[in-house]
Amino acid sequence: MPSISANAVLGDPYSTDVMTLGDNQDSLWGFVESGNDVHNRGEDKDEDSLVVVSRTSSPFNVDFRSLRTPSPPPLDILWPPTLPWMKFQTLYLGRPMSHPPHRILRHDGLAILRTALESQETAVHDNNERSSYPAPLSTTALVTVMGSRDVINAVATSRDLDRAAAEIGKSVPETYEGEHAAGLQAMLAGNTQEAKLTAFRMLVYQVSNNLIEHDDDDDDSDSKYQRIVDLFREIGLPRDTWEENFAKKQDYSSKAFAEKVFEAAVNACDLEVLESLLKSGVNPNQPIMSYMNGFSERPIQIATDNRVQNVAMARLLIRAGAKVDLTTADNERPALHNSAQKGTLEMVQLLAENGGDIYREYGGGPGAWELNKPPLCYAAATWRSNLDGNKRTSKSAHPTAVGETEGRGARILRYLASLHQKGRTSSRDQQIIQRALLTAASQSDLSLLTILHQAGADVARAGGNGITPLMVAACHWDGDTRVANYLLDHGATVDEPAPWPSALHFAAVRGHRKMVAMLIGRGADVNLWGRIDTSLHGRSMLGDDFNPPCRGTKLSCTPLQLSLHRTEEPSTPIWKSNKPDEAAVALLEAGAELVGGELVQAARFLSRRLVGALLERGARPDEEDGNGCTALQMALKTYHLRGDEGEIISDILVDAGATVRKGDIHLAFSAGDVQLARLLVNKGDLQDTGRPGESLLEAALLSRSRLMIDMALTSTKFAYSPGALCAGVVALANGSLPRIEALLEKRRHEGAPIYSVSVLEATAVSMAAFYSAAKYSPNKQLTTLRKLLRSGLRGHPCLLPYKDEYHSYTAVIHRHGIRSLTEKYNEPGWWRKADLIRCSPLAPVFFTPNPGRRVVTRMLLAAGYRPDSLTLLMAIWLATPDEVEDLIRHGADVNLSRHNLDTPLQLAVRRGNIDIIHHLLNHQADVNALPAVLVPMSEPNGEPNEFRPRSALAMAVEKGQLDVIDLLLKAGADVNGPISTDGGASALQCAAAKGFLGIANTLIDTGAEVNAARAGRYGRTALEAAAEAGRLDMVQFLLEKGVRTEGDGEGLWQYLRAVGFAERHGHAVVAALLGEWRVLDGWERGCAGYWGLLDEVFVMPDDDVLDEVCGSYDCYDSDDYEDRETDEGSESGGSGTDDGRFDSEIMTEE
Repeated sequence: MPSISANAVLGDPYSTDVMTLGDNQDSLWGFVESGNDVHNRGEDKDEDSLVVVSRTSSPFNVDFRSLRTPSPPPLDILWPPTLPWMKFQTLYLGRPMSHPPHRILRHDGLAILRTALESQETAVHDNNERSSYPAPLSTTALVTVMGSRDVINAVATSRDLDRAAAEIGKSVPETYEGEHAAGLQAMLAGNTQEAKLTAFRMLVYQVSNNLIEHDDDDDDSDSKYQRIVDLFREIGLPRDTWEENFAKKQDYSSKAFAEKVFEAAVNACDLEVLESLLKSGVNPNQPIMSYMNGFSERPIQIATDNRVQNVAMARLLIRAGAKVDLTTADNERPALHNSAQKGTLEMVQLLAENGGDIYREYGGGPGAWELNKPPLCYAAATWRSNLDGNKRTSKSAHPTAVGETEGRGARILRYLASLHQKGRTSSRDQQIIQRALLTAASQSDLSLLTILHQAGADVARAGGNGITPLMVAACHWDGDTRVANYLLDHGATVDEPAPWPSALHFAAVRGHRKMVAMLIGRGADVNLWGRIDTSLHGRSMLGDDFNPPCRGTKLSCTPLQLSLHRTEEPSTPIWKSNKPDEAAVALLEAGAELVGGELVQAARFLSRRLVGALLERGARPDEEDGNGCTALQMALKTYHLRGDEGEIISDILVDAGATVRKGDIHLAFSAGDVQLARLLVNKGDLQDTGRPGESLLEAALLSRSRLMIDMALTSTKFAYSPGALCAGVVALANGSLPRIEALLEKRRHEGAPIYSVSVLEATAVSMAAFYSAAKYSPNKQLTTLRKLLRSGLRGHPCLLPYKDEYHSYTAVIHRHGIRSLTEKYNEPGWWRKADLIRCSPLAPVFFTPNPGRRVVTRMLLAAGYRPDSLTLLMAIWLATPDEVEDLIRHGADVNLSRHNLDTPLQLAVRRGNIDIIHHLLNHQADVNALPAVLVPMSEPNGEPNEFRPRSALAMAVEKGQLDVIDLLLKAGADVNGPISTDGGASALQCAAAKGFLGIANTLIDTGAEVNAARAGRYGRTALEAAAEAGRLDMVQFLLEKGVRTEGDGEGLWQYLRAVGFAERHGHAVVAALLGEWRVLDGWERGCAGYWGLLDEVFVMPDDDVLDEVCGSYDCYDSDDYEDRETDEGSESGGSGTDDGRFDSEIMTEE
């Protein structure tokens, strides 16, 4: 452990001397004398100028060096001294960074970082690689020096010292103008003392203000939490010092620092740091953000997560007072439920012995037969039954010795079952055991079922919804029959009385031959009618394949009908629909009777054996399903889409007498069934079409069969169609069509107007352009494009294979690539779908990289095609400024966009390309264009939409782009411009959310309204945004800038929401700071319990709701209340305000 050294400020600025302090200075934050106090004494003696700085002023295990420089003059503080950060510096660091001598340094940001890295005297490793200069700089090593990757990226891209300082200053306040530049200059000048103090100051500020963010490429070994803990450990203080000094913390910055280090220690599973913080009094129940799940959880929930299962951490938390059943609004799953299913016996015992409620019901989890389940049911669906190498190999229905066979999950189940066997209420406990048996029946581990059976569960008893353990066992995903055999051996009945389905129905749905055969052997009735309730039995019993052609939730079916139910759409990939025909064949062999409709269903299996068996049993070859589809049509559709996964069965059906109907010829061509097609051509109408307008020539080209394509192209019987040209370009790309000339000759020969181009022909041009650019080099697609353009195909919008809706546009603009569009183009006949995006044929070209894109773009522009708004947006996101300029010169409108998308300027700012921004502004782009509206707030997968609508200025602020902010303000950007109603935010609200204190100050000085209203949906005021993100100093700054928190209107609700958001996201210190800002009376405290307080669509409650929420409180004038509090405080000898202040702990518990 290094010794504590001193930092003196006297004498020659370039002379140094070393002074080591005694052990009595060993404290977390070394209290120091203020530089101003020294100056005011009127003397400049060494003793008076001594500044004591503890080792914690640097995250490195090295000694401080004392520096002797002249004492600076009194400093002008630019920020309010009441900011938590300013108070922290006054209390613990004593004085700001000393003014350096004035020198002009011409260093770029990377030079600053290299110098900073060289000042680190201990080795920093990233992935076991040393990261000291001159070797390539390690990102993690730079974070160790600078604190955050955001700061590193900003500094590294800076052109000079002042710019680098400005990048830091947009978040971290200075105590005098030029302080950040002084710290960076100290790094460049080789001043190790000041360099490390700069890094430490930045670290403490960023941690206390929750500014260190996760990176997109973070992995579990290098999350922001692991970085924070690593940096904290680099301080090098002994453990008892941590505990002592954290316990003494008084100011908000220190408290917030401890709070966030605690959050980091839990996420990083650093028990030593965690224990010290708990001993210092950190609340073990405070909600914190979970790195694994991305939302707020209690620490005990993180400790018991199946990916953590850290018993030692759980013990520390419980010893410090953690309540094991506490949850959060984001994760309502109790720790005991999670550990019962996915944990260890030791963890389950720990939780149960410390107040874990074994009767508590929680929704979700295993099984569709009930919504809410106690921990025992979760244990019965254990993930841990065979993870310790105890998987059974015996097929016997009788378990062997428990010690030899029971897995980890079985031991948990036995323990919890024993608690219920001696539970408080025998009937309730027995009911829970019975419910758990249903869940256990769905598992392969027979020991789980045996434990519950021995605990008193009845294997033949159905639940309240009529589901029996045998039904559940019969639909097990892998067809394991051991559990079903055990149930039958111990009294379960193989069939249920009508109208209940039997176990055979569920085995047939799953298609398991082995299970079906076993149940038939046990006497199951193969012709029993049973009623399947899709809303009750659900996917967990019926499987992903169950999608019967008849509509409704309650279906009466035979086992054979269920065995033939398969995914309704033949286009479903085989990996999603791998149900075999074996169960259906077994039922037929056992005497299953046909009731109608089986042959059409069987055609989906493309099985000659199954179709032949049904025809032999009397199935009508022309029977139809409920949609009028025949077995022949179903066979052709399915073979067209999944021909390589099955057999041709059309010949069997035709030989059996199936009638060829309208559309069947087209299906034969699409399927590539040449033999059947030739047979049908001689009998049918050659104008037969499939999907609207799809010709036989188009179908042949889509079949990918060279024989079929040759037959269609060489015969004059098959007419040209625009869709055939699209299919021809695709066939050319996949190699089934050698050249495009024959198709173009058909077009010319049949007299298609040269300059009358359909949308589909323009689509063919766009596809050829895409393939040409993607494979740029002399290739047949480039030749094809030239021939298409010479044929006069121009001047019409094309189709893109994406649905005309918001998420498709964002995918095209932001996430486009060659592979994604190629896969879309390969979908057969995609251009026949409805509601597709219509755009310029130039747009697909911007799915590709240079150099092919430039050449093909110029070809299309020369041929007369013009860019539209989508093309310009794609180019802004992907292309170069010159390409964007070229599109604008050819007519792209710089102010045109869809209502729910960014304008070109807004997108350019989002992308961060200042050169393109300059181009757009030079072409009169509207700097104050309204942001997008009607924007969905979530992605189709449920994840939040990352492309929230912003004005150009608000987007620049959110990105922290100082140059762009300056440029837009000079261009006339309105700091109070309108915001989108859908997740919108003003520039100041964005700055508050990101913690950009310097930018916020600039905006307010420019006239930004601190009380601007939030967006109607998913909006936050500036105060709410800062509190939700844990920006401690920003909250104080906004309060002092006049944010409304008083009264009983918007000010009150803004205040209550800010506190609520801070608490929900684990920022207790921010909530406490807000709690001291104003006094709440009883009625106002009642308002904090309003159930819609934190709703994303917040509406101030009306009087009736307030009466319901606050009915137990008197509503009186706030001035009278303050007078009354003052009087009571005077009588009691105190201020009387403690009881009236907002209690963040109470809200957290609620």
